[in-house]
Amino acid sequence: MSGGKGPAERPGLAAALADITEGRAERMIVQKVDRLSRKFKDAVMLMEAAITEGWPIYVVAQSASTETQHGRFLLRLFANLAEDERDTIRQRTRDALAAKKAAGVRLGRPQGLPDDVVLRIITERNTGTGYQRIANGLNDDAVPTAQGGAKWYPATVRAVLNSKAAEAVHARVMHGQGMTVDEISEALDCSVKTVYRYLADETRAPQA
Repeated sequence: MSGGKGPAERPGLAAALADITEGRAERMIVQKVDRLSRKFKDAVMLMEAAITEGWPIYVVAQSASTETQHGRFLLRLFANLAEDERDTIRQRTRDALAAKKAAGVRLGRPQGLPDDVVLRIITERNTGTGYQRIANGLNDDAVPTAQGGAKWYPATVRAVLNSKAAEAVHARVMHGQGMTVDEISEALDCSVKTVYRYLADETRAPQA
């Protein structure tokens, strides 16, 4: 239900709603409220539909449901926080990229993809967006693939995320956000030496 699209764009949600509508299920259970949607408006619309139609939503992490007034208050609160977290991550990524461009740093790119496209894919995946949803967004915005194609697929998105060049972009963005080399190494599950190589344009590794 993100970006003005219906549940059909999210197969898992569509299947769950169909089970409820057709009587195969009586409630929806999710781990966290951001699994409903990372957009506050969409999450609230889904909660209101549940209340109106008489089926509850249970959120495990927040120990809350739409069955009580207090539960509904908590779910709206956490839905708002989820959207704020998503927006904060995206803004930090944009700020880090702008700072590096201003400093004349050239970020790596997989197979000629523009830096902003790589960062968009990384950011959306880090906020929990699925491969299909990322691909749909890129297609909607008419973003060409690295080979100049007009169609993105989940496998195309996954290939970008798994590339070493994308990992380098990710490392540089995290470094621009103030993370240490050790923290980046742990986050990316790679060696400190590899991180220094990714940051070679701005940081020299200590000599042995």
